[in-house]
Amino acid sequence: YAITAKTAKNFINLSANKRGMPKEKTKKDSVTTLVESAGIVFLGVIVGKLLNYGYRAITARGLGIAEYGTLNIGLSIFGFLGFIALFGLNQGAERYVPYYIKNKQKVNAVISTVLRLALPISLTVSIVMILSARTLAEVVFHNEQLTMVFVLLGIATIAQVFTEIGTSLMRALGIIKYQVYIKNIIEPITKIAITGMLFIAGIKLMGATIAILASLIISMVLSYRVLSKKGIKLEEVLKSKDKKIFLEVLRFSWPLLITAVVFNVMKWTDTIMLGIWKSEIDVGIYNAAAPTAEILTIFMVCFSSLFIPTMSRLLAMREEETMRSVYRTVTRWVFFLTLPIYGILWIFPKEIISLLFGGEYIAAVIPLMILSTGSFILAITSMSTDILNVLNKTKVKMIVRTGGAILNVLLNLILIPKWGIIGAAIGTAISLGVYNLVGLYLTYRYLKVQPFSWRYIKPLAAVGITGALTYMVRSNATVNGTVELFILAPIFLIMYGVIVLALRFFTKDDVDALKTIEIKMGLQRQVLSKFVEKFVR
Repeated sequence: YAITAKTAKNFINLSANKRGMPKEKTKKDSVTTLVESAGIVFLGVIVGKLLNYGYRAITARGLGIAEYGTLNIGLSIFGFLGFIALFGLNQGAERYVPYYIKNKQKVNAVISTVLRLALPISLTVSIVMILSARTLAEVVFHNEQLTMVFVLLGIATIAQVFTEIGTSLMRALGIIKYQVYIKNIIEPITKIAITGMLFIAGIKLMGATIAILASLIISMVLSYRVLSKKGIKLEEVLKSKDKKIFLEVLRFSWPLLITAVVFNVMKWTDTIMLGIWKSEIDVGIYNAAAPTAEILTIFMVCFSSLFIPTMSRLLAMREEETMRSVYRTVTRWVFFLTLPIYGILWIFPKEIISLLFGGEYIAAVIPLMILSTGSFILAITSMSTDILNVLNKTKVKMIVRTGGAILNVLLNLILIPKWGIIGAAIGTAISLGVYNLVGLYLTYRYLKVQPFSWRYIKPLAAVGITGALTYMVRSNATVNGTVELFILAPIFLIMYGVIVLALRFFTKDDVDALKTIEIKMGLQRQVLSKFVEKFVR
């Protein structure tokens, strides 16, 4: 959904003007439009991911394993109930505000509906979480410290819901840069700063929790301040009522609650079950591995946000062959960019965990290697599940996701009591892999295309050769592991890139995309694209 108004206009113009054009031209325009639109989205996703990961590392070091585990149990319940409180209303706003964008009265009615529904629902969920805080903490998780964590995060639920709706409205109105500034930059920086100050003052677990609450309140205030400056006046909006639109938004949004619940079952089952059957120490160690493995999804998220509207436009133009080509191209980019990071996580897992979280989290190494495999499969196959949305196969996707969630619960029920954090990692990785591989099969069934080919052996060979050489150097190195990481990881990436080029992995489409990026960056000489073009068959 993260797409600017300018990009939307480009899509509309292309849809109107490219009918009858050669398919090769349409394909090139589709890839180019996707790349041109990606800048602010890529920046926001990458910076936001890194800052939030930094917050995880800081809290892990500052709290210690047990209290860090306690915080993550609280966040798992907060994340699960937060999506229920949101009720799919953020997606309702993103769907109907652009739809009625030329009718201000109806836009106001949509926003009024979303806000009027969000307040009682989020308030109810917040009260339930606060009132059940002691029972959850002492009876379910056997941890008294969780009581105040649940209370504070229960209050934060309201701020979370209205922040998500505010940023969704920014995307719907085409002012995405403000959403990026607030949600991806200001919020995590505020969270880190407040956490650091409270840690210095000696307020540890409560300090980290208060920082989450405070950062969400600041994001909420800033979101509605921006919307007010852009002409969305709350006093004017709340006066607007339209029964038809109210029912329309409600009908659209409530089914998304089911999808949100299923999604959060897959996301939080491992942490919640570890908290119930094992100790907060196990939860803390596991949540050093889990967010580190999620780094592999950075490029997937970047491309996914623009992949869906691009494919939707092509479907409307009945350009199925071009859809297949774009699908292959984007999958190829994600695979190429994600594979070396996966390799580094497997070669230097101990060094990465020790550097970022501290030596006491070293038991997270094996879960990290397992979870990174699941995240890698997710990253390189997720475009297939996006295509199910484009093809209006949302019910099929919901069934598959529900199956994945059930599998996740069953595997964690079986494996966590026996193998603890390793069992949780195995269960989560398998369920992620199965869900996305089924999505890959269904995309092949509906669109008659699968994105992988023998060409992918080339980057696999590159990472294998580079990994083997790196391992040989490490075996004879005399410096400590952290120094090895800083020296060998960049060399690994450079060697990987050189071998991939030498094996001629890239295509003409990739060169065209690079040229577009260089032009957007003001690099008129286009040195990189001309260099890569020499290695294209």
